[in-house]
Amino acid sequence: MLRFNRWFLGALAGFFSFSVAFGGNLPFYIFYSLMLIFLLSTFYISLIISRFSIETAYQAKMLQAGDSARILVKFNFDIWLPVPYVEIRGDIFAAGAGASCGHIRSTAWDENIWIENSICFHQRGIHSLNDIQVTVKDLFHVVRYERNFQTGILVTVYPRLFPIKPVYGGGTDVYRNSVNLRGRSEDPFTIKDIRKYREGDSLKKIHWRLSAKHDDLLVRNPSEVSGDEVNLLIDMHASNYSWDTEGFIEESLVDMALSIVSHMIKKNINVKVYLNAASAASFHICGPDDLARLSEYFLHQKSDGCIEFVHFIGNCASGLHRMNKLLLITASINKDLADGLMAMSNSGYSADLFYCIPDGSPETLRLLRDNQVGCHYFRDFIVE
Repeated sequence: MLRFNRWFLGALAGFFSFSVAFGGNLPFYIFYSLMLIFLLSTFYISLIISRFSIETAYQAKMLQAGDSARILVKFNFDIWLPVPYVEIRGDIFAAGAGASCGHIRSTAWDENIWIENSICFHQRGIHSLNDIQVTVKDLFHVVRYERNFQTGILVTVYPRLFPIKPVYGGGTDVYRNSVNLRGRSEDPFTIKDIRKYREGDSLKKIHWRLSAKHDDLLVRNPSEVSGDEVNLLIDMHASNYSWDTEGFIEESLVDMALSIVSHMIKKNINVKVYLNAASAASFHICGPDDLARLSEYFLHQKSDGCIEFVHFIGNCASGLHRMNKLLLITASINKDLADGLMAMSNSGYSADLFYCIPDGSPETLRLLRDNQVGCHYFRDFIVE
């Protein structure tokens, strides 16, 4: 679309009226000079934009939060004329962390403009790099050409899956605790083989009948797990954004949740996921396909829950088997949550709590651990 400088048009009309009203050579000279500039500028811009096009190059791939993507944009002025002024703005610049929102420059004879930008996507979701606005002006800024281009680029960013190191509690890691419940009972869903006793093995795992038969100490060795073994409760309360308006805390929470689920799947442990969101949702994760479905869910789901996490846990508790491990993920630990978890632990539930903000008092953490509630800061849980 062509647009014209209103001040220039006003001056043109003013000198024309003055020339007609009062006459004289000088006013007419000025008027005709301005009219010539106007006509030449209009013709010049029309000629330039008739040979103008845009190309984009982007290597589409699956990204995770924190990944960067490079995009190349070429602005073609396929004509043997300089372009005095080009202004380029769009999503490809605004989305770049710390980048300017556009470019302003001119071109020499038969020169194209190449712009390369690296964009870091810190948050999950579907990010649009679709809009580019181009403004071309003549030397006197009398006529300008404005046009919006649609690149069609949509970048899908999934939560990041971190490698996780074992967390030990009572001599065994948290994943194995989800199966043997710290030795409280046998898990009927576990498929076991037998191996020789090694120093450090729990005496509760010794298979006494086979040991007597073979005259050697043999222990039960869990090899695979089937069935609903672990309950994972994720706090997606709206207050997560009060800690960080940019949403990095929430991203950490979601990344931690999916990383735990992914690790469970690799260890053949099934997971039931419960989300404390406005529209409460649950997922039964048995394999990679279910994990992918949960990742797709998190593309659009933000923290919007209105129920306090401790109450959400209480509402879910009636449907949770006490024999299954509870894994809880939240942004921060408060006194109500700590009191609720200690009460559940005393009622026979086995729980591990993962938190993203290390603001809990040492006394609260000590009380939780003394009441058999594991507490893990997520940064200490990730393999860097």
